[in-house]
Amino acid sequence: KNFKMSASSLTSFIDIVYSGPQEFFKNYILGAPQEPENEALAFGNLIHKTFEVVTNQKISDEEAVEYFIKELDKRSISSDVKNRLSEKGPTDLLVSLKAFSEILRQGKAEVNLSPEKIVINGVPVVGKIDHIIIDEKTKKIEIYDYKTGGYHKEKWQSHATLYKYMLQLCFYKLLLNNSEHYKNYKIEKAHILFVTPDKDNLVYDKEYIFNPKDEATLLKLIKNVYSLIISLDFM
Repeated sequence: KNFKMSASSLTSFIDIVYSGPQEFFKNYILGAPQEPENEALAFGNLIHKTFEVVTNQKISDEEAVEYFIKELDKRSISSDVKNRLSEKGPTDLLVSLKAFSEILRQGKAEVNLSPEKIVINGVPVVGKIDHIIIDEKTKKIEIYDYKTGGYHKEKWQSHATLYKYMLQLCFYKLLLNNSEHYKNYKIEKAHILFVTPDKDNLVYDKEYIFNPKDEATLLKLIKNVYSLIISLDFM
């Protein structure tokens, strides 16, 4: 009765390779304890926190690196992981800060729409968006989501991970469209920022253009998955 769907819970439920209904049930219904942070998860969390401070406080790249290291020292992770992140993390962070400086230093960070108690097609939904940029002149919003995993150059529909990312972006659009604060804005495109440099020391901005077909598919998916969840039929 208390369950509210998020983009991550939806994609967790349908991802039968790396997650699936059983993992969903454990994490989102039972609220089981999470596994300790590994290196990849710690890096992702640190990047998100650092980018949030860059946006909100407009700190310099050098100050962002200092913040990253300070937050790293607070993590409850092994000394080996801390050492690796303290060596590689600041270098990777600087590459992303340079590439995405214009994006990070405008707009809003960590836009939490959960307090609005949004309901879509009878399904209560929640979510927090990494970053949005609002153009008040054109009344448009662009959505940005950060990923620390490897870059995927394939088309959105032809790669399992990219397909999940696409669903997440569409989910965020629905949240904004149904939000009292943002419902009067037009949302035409979104971005996945792959913030971990590849072997060529490059980071990537992968753009997604919203379309009615993908949105209709997501709306149907949300309704069907929610029906399975509240009835426990997936068990």
